[in-house]
Amino acid sequence: MDRPAGASSRMVTVMGFIAIIAASYFARGLLLPLAMAALVSLLLAPLVARVQGWGAGRGVAVGTVVALSFLLVVSFGWIVSLQIPDLTEKLPGYRRNISEKIGAFGPAGESVRRLTSAFEEMGQEVASSAQGKRQTPDPIVVPETHAQSSSAGTLVGTMLSVLETLGTTVVILILVVFLLIYQSDLRDRVIHLSGRSQVHLTTQTMIEATENVSRYLLMQSAVNAAYGLVVGIGLLAFGVPNPILWGLVAAVFRFVPYVGPWLGAVMPLFLSLAVFSSWTRPGFLLGSWILLEILTANVLEPWLYGERTGISPLAVILAAIFWSWLWGGLGLILSVPLTVTLVVLGKNFPQLSFLSTLLGRESAASPQMQLYHRLLRRGSDEAAVLVDEYQKGKPLIEVYDALLVPTLALAKTDRFQGTLDDSRDAHLLASVRFLAEDLEERREQPVPGKAAAPQADAPALPAMPTNLSVLCIPAADDSDEIIANMLSKLLSGDGFSMGTLSPGSSVGEKVTELGKREADIVIISALPPGALVPARYLSKRIRNAFPNLEVLVGLWSQGVSAADLQERIGANEHSTFATTLAEARDRVHQLAPGLRLRKTSSAPQPQAIMQAS
Repeated sequence: MDRPAGASSRMVTVMGFIAIIAASYFARGLLLPLAMAALVSLLLAPLVARVQGWGAGRGVAVGTVVALSFLLVVSFGWIVSLQIPDLTEKLPGYRRNISEKIGAFGPAGESVRRLTSAFEEMGQEVASSAQGKRQTPDPIVVPETHAQSSSAGTLVGTMLSVLETLGTTVVILILVVFLLIYQSDLRDRVIHLSGRSQVHLTTQTMIEATENVSRYLLMQSAVNAAYGLVVGIGLLAFGVPNPILWGLVAAVFRFVPYVGPWLGAVMPLFLSLAVFSSWTRPGFLLGSWILLEILTANVLEPWLYGERTGISPLAVILAAIFWSWLWGGLGLILSVPLTVTLVVLGKNFPQLSFLSTLLGRESAASPQMQLYHRLLRRGSDEAAVLVDEYQKGKPLIEVYDALLVPTLALAKTDRFQGTLDDSRDAHLLASVRFLAEDLEERREQPVPGKAAAPQADAPALPAMPTNLSVLCIPAADDSDEIIANMLSKLLSGDGFSMGTLSPGSSVGEKVTELGKREADIVIISALPPGALVPARYLSKRIRNAFPNLEVLVGLWSQGVSAADLQERIGANEHSTFATTLAEARDRVHQLAPGLRLRKTSSAPQPQAIMQAS
């Protein structure tokens, strides 16, 4: 049995992504420097453009920005190398405070003790490395052969590690320079490879990805630098040793999503416990750090770059886990920029749209689907909150047409297919009915003692005289009746005299009831699927019984035009069609002047009445 084409295509896509992930893992030695170089080039690109705008050539601008950036990184490393030995020399003087504080932690104190010992050993190694051969070995001790070989092996391993790191740094630096100098040429080559038919799409994707990532990196670097400066000044004010070191560490660690700020806070907080004999200042320091992080994450960052990354908070965490597993610590730093790029690709290329759906900030589900989902879970409170958020700044008729009616259509589709049970259907219909009535009542009755919030409304329509009567007739079921009631509320506010029949009546009973009422316009409310045949039959019966009565057939479906509807149902000169409540409302207002004139001309004139008497 052959597989469907869609299933085969999805299987190929999944296998392709598995192959890409495997290749990224095994080729990380090659791809990681490329990714780091691309990241640094995107960070420096706005600065290069600024220097070039001052009149410098492209090569001069790139050389100046890269050289200054390299000096900044070297200065950072030099400051750290000076601060760690100094801190190591101070730690033994705080041993008594550390022991007392560790005892207060109880069983968890052993972990703190191990952390302290590890940090002291690390500091001693850094200090001895910095001193080098200035220390004279004891002439009495004669090292053994295995000790010499062990020391030689350690030295060789250290040298290889240093050379590897230095080589990778040089490669990244060279790649950054070439990426910045030949940026336009590389862009042209990528566009050429995409083909003529994809030029616009590829260009749009590249512009959006580079702008989003560059802006994010530049703003985050500025925020983190200010964050580190504030941390350093604060630690200096509190009297914590080596505040410059911890300010730099806090700025760097903050590039790691979510957990970075707290990793950068561990050692300064621990040192405050070691330095101060009481718990007061460490407590104030912890509270100050929490306040700073809250202000930075919830005020400063949203104000500067808001939600421009375009990825959801959950996607940030998952991306951090994935990229750190794939490429280690550097992958953790690269996680957000790489995920931003994937989201942009998903937004612009239909084949990769699932990336935008899974990782993007914007909800993939439409408001109608979200409301339907909440109602199926019997989450009436959540549904009410969603409706309240959706209706802000929108006219009531738009909320009806764009949210409540499509939700009823989704429910009716499932009911028509037999996938929606009766109890859930009844609860959903009752909830939608309540939501519609609540929206109408809150629009008409502001809360006492509280100023009514400004609310948008539909374009103003002239109020009609109350002698024009409109009767809404549901074609088949309760969904049709709920929508008919929505339209009745709207037209009642316009000055029409409204009425609605029950959906449970037969067609003959509806026609008979219509004969008892003096209606000027009849509106047949029908919600697909399964509504076309009942609406057509009811319309035909009404036209046969009342040839001169104005009949408006509302088939509430966005996929059918009024012309299509007229062709399917059949019509005469007194038939009108609509597919939305707004369209039906406009049609009624178009019919009203002629009906009013007809009623006025057919009414007995005063002079004729006097002559007859």
